[in-house]
Amino acid sequence: IDTVMARIHETKGEFQEAQRLLWRVDGRIGPDELSTMLLGQLLQYDQQAPLLDSFYSERLSENENWELVWEDYVGWLKRDGMYERAIAASKVAVIRNPLVVRLQIQLALLEIDFGDVQHAISIAISLTKTHPMDPTSWKLLARSLDKAGDRIGAGEAMRKAAELQ
Repeated sequence: IDTVMARIHETKGEFQEAQRLLWRVDGRIGPDELSTMLLGQLLQYDQQAPLLDSFYSERLSENENWELVWEDYVGWLKRDGMYERAIAASKVAVIRNPLVVRLQIQLALLEIDFGDVQHAISIAISLTKTHPMDPTSWKLLARSLDKAGDRIGAGEAMRKAAELQ
């Protein structure tokens, strides 16, 4: 009930009350993935970066498989312009959760826009091999190849994605 009420308070812009309820959930049942993700999102509104970073780092060091929290943490770093840190955290997330496709996609997109496009290409190629019928993997490959200047390869990957849709 507290989690649901926290979401309602958040939609009304009552962030402190939403935080209070989520901290209460946290205290009663202990940290869980959903409450940690929601708390992290609320803390982004009013916490200083070092405190927020500490919150995420502590929770993720104890719970390496919380993919929603990893996504949220990396997303926050990116939104705040900490691109190198976002890429580094994203790499750790993928190492600790190698089968989570969303985390791989997040890393590839970061690499395309702010890092090593060749790494993005290798991630995308790997995804097309492990998920050959997934158009998203082929679109990611197309975007990576396009960024690298390989227009022909990008076009072929995009055609494959279109065939699968």
